[in-house]
Amino acid sequence: MASESSVAASQSQSFTVGVVGGGIAGSLAALRLCEALPQASVVLIERRPALASGGPYCHLHSGGLLYATNIDNDEARVLLHHSLLFAQTFPQCLLLRPTIVAFRKDAPQEGSVLVQRCEAMREEYRRMVTSGHFEASLGPPDDYFQAYTRDDLDRLLTQPSSTESQGDSSVPATNDDWALRFARVADLDEIKYPLVCVRELGVSCARCSAVLELKLAELQGQGRLTLLTSTEVVCVKREADPQSGSTTWAVRVRTEGRGHEGGTAPEPTKLSVEYLVNAAGFETPTVDSWVQDAAAG
Repeated sequence: MASESSVAASQSQSFTVGVVGGGIAGSLAALRLCEALPQASVVLIERRPALASGGPYCHLHSGGLLYATNIDNDEARVLLHHSLLFAQTFPQCLLLRPTIVAFRKDAPQEGSVLVQRCEAMREEYRRMVTSGHFEASLGPPDDYFQAYTRDDLDRLLTQPSSTESQGDSSVPATNDDWALRFARVADLDEIKYPLVCVRELGVSCARCSAVLELKLAELQGQGRLTLLTSTEVVCVKREADPQSGSTTWAVRVRTEGRGHEGGTAPEPTKLSVEYLVNAAGFETPTVDSWVQDAAAG
């Protein structure tokens, strides 16, 4: 997306809200703020040239199953809620990607732990869909997961998948189809049983980036959002406005490619924001430390 990366291109260097970090979380926060507060001015600051840049794919929610012994059911339910909300926001960015979850033989966990977690999540998913507030993004609740013993996998290996029997071997259609593909390549003697196949969605980060850039470009064209890409936050301080007596966040930024002649780095530009949203990803602690130092001062 073509966007202005120069603070000088914006009409003002004072904003209602500043969002640091243009990943999926920061970009979506800026979008929602513009929608909820049409009179507010929002600036989104991203260090990279593009928004929501990252790996090509990630899983939507199966982390709550993979770490079944590290988080409890309540935390897993929260993760499921957030995942389904994300799915409803970016339906065009999702691909069916059922996932096999299993423990190696030398793992301390037992396969029954996975089944118990999946049963709890299936009932929570059923309750959410039945409430009418959530779409069935993961398919029918009854198909949310299926457990397999070694005998089950051996049986699957003796027959073609449902799609292969119809002359189509491209995309698996059922949990059994996905489990069969796994059984054909895995060392089944090194796995604890039962294992589970969970109805999962893969998230295309590239598609998320494109969707967010299109939506934010529209807001930018309306003058409701200032987007600063290739722009690094170098410092955050708390400052008092001598005229109003109120305090604001002074965010100093440096934009790549705007140096002086000879290639020297430009002097940081100051942005004043009333409210600051820290969505800086793995650099979140750095911004937090600036904010804490400012509060202490």
